[in-house]
Amino acid sequence: PALTQPASWCGVQFMPEDWQMMLEIAGAAAECMKEKYNVVMIPHHTQIYAVLMFAVRCCAIKSTDEKVHAANLPKTMLARVGTGEGKSLIIGMLAAFVAKKGLRAHVINDQRVLTRRDYDTNAALFEALGLSASAEP
Repeated sequence: PALTQPASWCGVQFMPEDWQMMLEIAGAAAECMKEKYNVVMIPHHTQIYAVLMFAVRCCAIKSTDEKVHAANLPKTMLARVGTGEGKSLIIGMLAAFVAKKGLRAHVINDQRVLTRRDYDTNAALFEALGLSASAEP
């Protein structure tokens, strides 16, 4: 079912258009995985939960509501994602959401090999969503 009313957490509004962005990003991710692996794959529920959790928090950044800014929202959020549960795709989908909200997304990693791997994993997703991205500093 379509989200027709804003969803709210600590005064942060997750609007229907934010949900539509999430669907677009998840759909693009599924299509990119299908192209890469030649099998229908959709983002796993743990990936979607993690992205949604951070996406709602991201919506507070552009809020003009003083109550949202005074709500003492967490400055840092962590998600525990186990080995093999798709951290690279979570990072890519969240970076895409942040960029679609009109903000800049910087993904920082201290290991160049992992940076390149994660970029390569998500490059087709960013391209499908019309976003520019780079693995270069």
